[in-house]
Amino acid sequence: MNSFELTSWTLAQAAPEVVGVPAATAPAPAVVAPAATAAAPVTTTAQSGTAGAEGTPLPMPAAQQGNPLTFLLIISLAFVAMIVISSLAGRKERKARAKMLAELGRRDRVQTVGGVIGEIVEVTDSEITLIVDEHTKTRIRFAKSAVQQVLRSESGGASSSIEPKNDARVKS
Repeated sequence: MNSFELTSWTLAQAAPEVVGVPAATAPAPAVVAPAATAAAPVTTTAQSGTAGAEGTPLPMPAAQQGNPLTFLLIISLAFVAMIVISSLAGRKERKARAKMLAELGRRDRVQTVGGVIGEIVEVTDSEITLIVDEHTKTRIRFAKSAVQQVLRSESGGASSSIEPKNDARVKS
């Protein structure tokens, strides 16, 4: 027996233990007679299992393959479901923002996207005017869409719990 045949026979014997298949269900390794070794070696392969009578490998059963259209259909349905779910979540946020912008009124305290905090003194269809400094009566015009959140609402609508700090200094 040469070293290649010995190695393949040893691997065929050890393979069931390595893969975790019980030895009782594993195919038996081919037994090589000393006289047959010199004449015609018996071959075994890991893919085909045990060798046949003439030394030819036995065929493995064909793997079952699914329809490729089924796979594409499943992927397409998953993609459509993700798009629908994301659009529904975005619709809810857009409605809440549109309601907030529609309810803006005079004397509401708001914060813009740029971080400017002020009190609304004038509201038009597309613009608002804010007083940002009470002492100098500084007014700034913004697009209505620049309002990020309403800090305090005088109209009785929903407002957030954020209140600006009072700038009054404490004298000691």
